[in-house]
Amino acid sequence: MATHYAEQFKSTGDNTMEVEDDPKIMEDMFTEKDVKEAVSMTNFQKALGEDWFDGSLLLNKDVGKHLQEQIRNMLNFCHIPEYLKISRLNLLSKTDKTQVGVDEVRPIAILSHVLKVIEKAIKNKAEDLGD
Repeated sequence: MATHYAEQFKSTGDNTMEVEDDPKIMEDMFTEKDVKEAVSMTNFQKALGEDWFDGSLLLNKDVGKHLQEQIRNMLNFCHIPEYLKISRLNLLSKTDKTQVGVDEVRPIAILSHVLKVIEKAIKNKAEDLGD
């Protein structure tokens, strides 16, 4: 199982954002602790994203450590694979009516659990740097 997800998270080298022409400049910005904290803050009971990855695997002792390292690499080398950026849009009605207008719905983007962890890690780091 770990090998399967390692292949899923492997960088393809395409579409990589460079930081000041040297992606290694960020190499140590996100630590193992940063990713673990973001994982612990993420609610994996919510709907799965388009990648159908169950984020609760990140809590698994054996598989989780490897997957968390892959997430740390994505953060430190500023590369998030395109398939993680795909979301599914659901429309939730604001009323109990069976037929509703556009102004009576609320859009919800269903994101990958991995992307949610990445977002939390970035948010936490930004808050730490802002203090």
